[in-house]
Amino acid sequence: MRLNTIKRYTYYRYIYLILILAVGFDILLINIDGSIGNQTPVITILVLAIALVLIYRGNPVFRYDSDGEVLILDSKEPILGGFLRSNKLYEFPKRKLIGFRIIRWPLRKVLILKIKSKEAKYKTLRVVISSLKSSEVRDLGRSLDSVAKANKKLNLDEHDDD
Repeated sequence: MRLNTIKRYTYYRYIYLILILAVGFDILLINIDGSIGNQTPVITILVLAIALVLIYRGNPVFRYDSDGEVLILDSKEPILGGFLRSNKLYEFPKRKLIGFRIIRWPLRKVLILKIKSKEAKYKTLRVVISSLKSSEVRDLGRSLDSVAKANKKLNLDEHDDD
């Protein structure tokens, strides 16, 4: 199964452009008036609040690929990713997936994966999936559930052979 939200990212470019223009307009209005100390930059405060909500929601681009023997999860922010260091790319064999959980908070969804590591311990990976629609989250859950169940069955069969 494949999921890709890169097409929806074009909206974010326009949002960023509008936010930058709004801050520039606010600065221009304050400078034209000349009373810098007396005026509150209301538009700039609103823009900062919107920017904080966008950062809280997480990366707008999410890619998932479960075709083949490797699971690929890629979450990135093409414009602010380098600045925020929020871009994540995880590639691991399907057989290492133990389980997963999807946590839903207001305006934010997080996928938590439990992966078997080399030392036979578990590793937890977190990926923000707020950009996915509810039907895509459901499909992602089904796909990961089928992989986890196949791994569980495979592990039980290996223990029965001993």
